[in-house]
Amino acid sequence: MTKAQAQNELDAILAPINNKQDVPSGERKFGDFVREVYLPFYRRKWKLSTAATNEDRLKRHLLSEFDERTLNTFTRDGLQTFLDTKAAANLSFSTVDHLRWDLKQIFGMAVAEGCLARNPAALMFTPKELATLSPSV
Repeated sequence: MTKAQAQNELDAILAPINNKQDVPSGERKFGDFVREVYLPFYRRKWKLSTAATNEDRLKRHLLSEFDERTLNTFTRDGLQTFLDTKAAANLSFSTVDHLRWDLKQIFGMAVAEGCLARNPAALMFTPKELATLSPSV
């Protein structure tokens, strides 16, 4: 690894700390938390192909929907309704299940980081009968 590569990796690790603002924890925006805290941490764990797939799914389904919402505005029922709606839109069981996993992991990390007192996604489940759900759920 060159010195420049090492510096780039160090910058990526320190970015969430250096960019931290004086915003109350629960009022942090979902998109900011995902980009500044969640992704830099988990990219270190994921293979390149996994990172590409996960980041595309996050961008397409979660950031497009929740980017500007603050973390403290999410509820278990609201998140479950979001999953139900995705299932009713004929997304595959696997995609909906991955979204459930992503949300549980993101909000679990928000709890671990002190941004939230509890994980609103902890009890979510993947709807089993996707075809029977109506889009108006």
